[in-house]
Amino acid sequence: MKNNLTRAQAQIAFINGKKIRHKYFTDDEFIFLNSKNEMEDADGNIFNKMDFWISRGTEQFNEGWEILQEIDDEIDMLRKRQADNTRWFSQEEYERLNYLLKKKYK
Repeated sequence: MKNNLTRAQAQIAFINGKKIRHKYFTDDEFIFLNSKNEMEDADGNIFNKMDFWISRGTEQFNEGWEILQEIDDEIDMLRKRQADNTRWFSQEEYERLNYLLKKKYK
């Protein structure tokens, strides 16, 4: 999972259609590029892309970005491993799954 992306990496992911969020966003906040090529948040609000990125140009936003879909993908992968009766689900995998679920549903 790509966690703790830089602002530049988050901008590239955003342009490529990924939902992104920052560690300072609330748990249910994220932004994405909608079908009209507008920046939209989880509540349907539309933002000016330039203003959004300029206002987040400070050092505190240099890192701490993440791609939401990748969290979901990792949760799915770990759940499949957990359901696989042919191998043990390690303590590390169990802890990672719990961490991701808490992060997603906090």
